[in-house]
Amino acid sequence: MQRPVVTPDEQGHLSRNRVINPDVYELYLKGRHIMERGGLKDVQNTIEYFQSGLEKDPDNALLYTGLADAYIDKMMDVHESPAEATTQARTAAEKALQLDDSLAEAHTSLGMIKLAYDWDWAGAEHEFNRAMELNPGYPLAYVMYGQYLTMLGRQTDAMPYFEKAHRLDPLFGQGMNWVIRNNSGLSSNHVSVVQPITGRY
Repeated sequence: MQRPVVTPDEQGHLSRNRVINPDVYELYLKGRHIMERGGLKDVQNTIEYFQSGLEKDPDNALLYTGLADAYIDKMMDVHESPAEATTQARTAAEKALQLDDSLAEAHTSLGMIKLAYDWDWAGAEHEFNRAMELNPGYPLAYVMYGQYLTMLGRQTDAMPYFEKAHRLDPLFGQGMNWVIRNNSGLSSNHVSVVQPITGRY
């Protein structure tokens, strides 16, 4: 895998006022890439990448957001304990925010926990809006806010957010189409709607 190059703009967004170690960032990218596969073993390997990165840089907020999303994936898996995985996800997301409250990724992760596990509608909406405000170019925040609206029965209002995410990253198209095809009965089975999306970033 080619060593990633972090531009000044990316570095400013990913962790303000901190120098990013390219080796650590490479571990982050590898973890995110593997997490996209969605298998339980893949998620565990992802966690190991993020933890390896944290051994090198224990105050890296971005790695904690990766951990949070990996544990959210485990939270959705029927073979895992939702309560235990959720606790780990929440701890990682809150640690990321403690280190860097400006990360849209961290706010999105916390919003997913509030939406999928806490059923804290207002809290989830707040986190997703904050994420979109902090980084208008982060597709997952738009996807999750669109799902939040869909769960409220506001499919028409949700579509522009799915479309925005798709414009930002066409890889979100598959997840967006899944939501559209399965938008009936979301309020009674909303956890299954979140599951196909969380591993994308």
